Amino acid sequence: VSFFVHALLEHANEERFEIFIYSNATREDDKTELFESIVPPQRWRKVVGLPAVEACELIRADQIDILVELAGHTANNRLDVIALKAAPIQITYIGYNNTTGLGAIDYRLVDEMVDPLDTTQPFSEELVRVPGCFLCYTPPSRVPDIEELPALRHGFVTFGSFSCLAKVGDPVVALWARCLHEVPNSRLLVKNKGFYSPDVQATFIAKFKACGIPEHRLKLMALAPTSYEHLNIYNEVDIALDTFPYSNTTTTCESLLMGVPAVTLVGNTHGSRVCYTLLNAIGIGDFAAHSQEAYVTKVKGLCSNLQTLALLRQNLRQIMLSSPLCDGPGFVREKYEPILLEKWAAYCNGRAPSQQAKIWGWVSRMVKPFGLTCAI
Repeated sequence: VSFFVHALLEHANEERFEIFIYSNATREDDKTELFESIVPPQRWRKVVGLPAVEACELIRADQIDILVELAGHTANNRLDVIALKAAPIQITYIGYNNTTGLGAIDYRLVDEMVDPLDTTQPFSEELVRVPGCFLCYTPPSRVPDIEELPALRHGFVTFGSFSCLAKVGDPVVALWARCLHEVPNSRLLVKNKGFYSPDVQATFIAKFKACGIPEHRLKLMALAPTSYEHLNIYNEVDIALDTFPYSNTTTTCESLLMGVPAVTLVGNTHGSRVCYTLLNAIGIGDFAAHSQEAYVTKVKGLCSNLQTLALLRQNLRQIMLSSPLCDGPGFVREKYEPILLEKWAAYCNGRAPSQQAKIWGWVSRMVKPFGLTCAI
């Protein structure tokens, strides 16, 4: 989440918006310090362990007009505060791939790729579709150089996934195994903190063996000591394999930043379409497949011409950095802040969100994002 909220804070129009941050972070790191430095000390609020009623009273005392919630039903969320309607307008964004189910939240920021106009996925919030991609990625300040395509160095293609293991269900294993079968001598590198456990490794290996993939074609890695070293491991990956039905967000951006294209399987829910919108945002939407057969075909196609893949690798970072996905000032100025101003004007004119009437009687300044709880 921190990589996608960074631009909203750094490029905020201070003449129109006064930013408060309510931090529920249980572990502080460099990102916490960075975000804390963006706002004056009196507008950085720690709410860890603060009872919901007290946190709500604090937010109301700060006279917050628009509260942007970034965690949803993930760990360390403060939906208990949100449920008390701490601000006249409440928005959920970035950190959760489904509805919160809370009537107290008015809007959910999405785009037409992740939530098409004909979506049948139910949401309690009114969907507000951001033009283009609904996310804006701010890369780390220090990243490794992109090295030569691993396949040219090693003589075999290496697929990679740095996903949460909870996303790698049996259908994902079966599809990845198909890719390994279709690309002779290829390997799969999977990185996850769970691999500190020998039992977790054994279970993972057994699933691939059941699909006919021997252990020597798998490389399992646990956490890297630093973010820089984490990113450097992408220099051992030729192609990133996305998960389904819960696709990747941060790890997709990491792979693209390191010159590694991703292949994704597009589904019918928000969570299965995030990688799709990220790829489209940088102009490589052709790497999105709409069936498992197409997924395998696209993987084979990328592997069929290593020189083309190597050329893409050397240019992908610049393509990404020059794209709307990484245009922080443009995203905030042309997309994010206009939406906030529009919703504020609607509130002031007595127009409620379309899902239900939610009129609350106290108003004051402008926008203060909420809930910076996640960092790598």
